Amino acid sequence: MAPDIETGNASGLQDLVRSWKIFTQAFPDCHIQLQGLKQLTRGALVATTSTRVTLTHHTLQYLFRSLADDNKTLSKRRKEIVAKVVDQHIVMRGSVRFDWDETTKRVVGLHSHTDMLTPMLNLLGSLEDVSLVFSHAAITLDGTFIPIKPPSE
Repeated sequence: MAPDIETGNASGLQDLVRSWKIFTQAFPDCHIQLQGLKQLTRGALVATTSTRVTLTHHTLQYLFRSLADDNKTLSKRRKEIVAKVVDQHIVMRGSVRFDWDETTKRVVGLHSHTDMLTPMLNLLGSLEDVSLVFSHAAITLDGTFIPIKPPSE
């Protein structure tokens, strides 16, 4: 991998490692399965994936702090949302594009996309509730992490 690998919202190996650290800390039981590979061009390959995770209290504290249990000011609606999502398993479909530089013989681009909208909508039943969950979240609906200070442990 190139040391200055481009990942879409960040660049460099350090940022890539930081994103994977956030992901594995938020979803320690994650299971990623390769669904398919497709070569787009001589220098680009796309892997389609299926990622299974469990939404736990820890996940809420880490990524969805507005729903975390230690927030004593949770509204009735937020408490209902927490009850719907905690300990639920979701499967997210996604893809990762790998860009190869033939000159340097290294991966120079790694662009991932994960559909969190579909499983969250299936779980919650309304776009309004999904919007509430993702407001002020440390992750976007396409699986992009937003830089935040990790919760104290």
